[in-house]
Amino acid sequence: MMKKEEAIAKLNELIGQIDLLKTKSKRSPDFIRWKRDVEIAITYIFGDGTRHIVDFKEIRYSLGSFSSNTPSSAFEEAFRRGLDNARVILESMISEIQQYWNEEKVTKSNKSVDTQEIISKNVVFIVHGHDELMKKDVQLLLSRAYLYDVVLHECPDKGRTIIDKLIDESSIAGYVIALLSPDDKMGDGEKRARQNVILEIGYFLGKLGKDRVRLLRKGNVEIPSDLQGILYENYDDNGAWKIKLLKEMKAVGIDFDLDKVIKKL
Repeated sequence: MMKKEEAIAKLNELIGQIDLLKTKSKRSPDFIRWKRDVEIAITYIFGDGTRHIVDFKEIRYSLGSFSSNTPSSAFEEAFRRGLDNARVILESMISEIQQYWNEEKVTKSNKSVDTQEIISKNVVFIVHGHDELMKKDVQLLLSRAYLYDVVLHECPDKGRTIIDKLIDESSIAGYVIALLSPDDKMGDGEKRARQNVILEIGYFLGKLGKDRVRLLRKGNVEIPSDLQGILYENYDDNGAWKIKLLKEMKAVGIDFDLDKVIKKL
């Protein structure tokens, strides 16, 4: 469970990004990422289905109605107004934590909530090498399922070592997709995945078990003998891997509507 000072620090960090976001647009990758990061943080801090996440999701960043004559400045102002409302909501959450949180026991919506259990149902950790297109394909698939992805290099360092960062940022993940792309060339001409990918796969096998770790293999990249018992899908151009991967995640309890996602593919 996140400690009181950690929760306050995380919310202040997200509030601190708002002024810069005001120079962006609603469709900018920075805003989309920030909004998802806030939703993850709120759910992690307060629990799923609480009024806190509902209040944040109800914030509007666009005009309720407009016409072809509506100036672009009106859309920009609506976006900035939404960010101002988000700031107010997040600051209110900080005040609530400061005044009412008991470090010994935190009550969430008058019921006992296991934060790890809640978050693990919709957070997927992506282990990857140098293939950005492959990583973005997986992120797009997860976004269509309304699942949150965690990518280690996209998380702030905050003075942590790589291994400390891995341990911290993986704490809320309930499933792992490891991308085996042919990044390193060996002496015999064979291609293998980056060694950090292999290391992280081993870490997650111990942490979550092999039913929650799925390898996505591109081309004829070598799979180490120690991983031969781990199931994998081939990353192909026609996208057959997508449905297979979705079904595997659904089978272990990752929370999304499989039929709706398949219709989007």
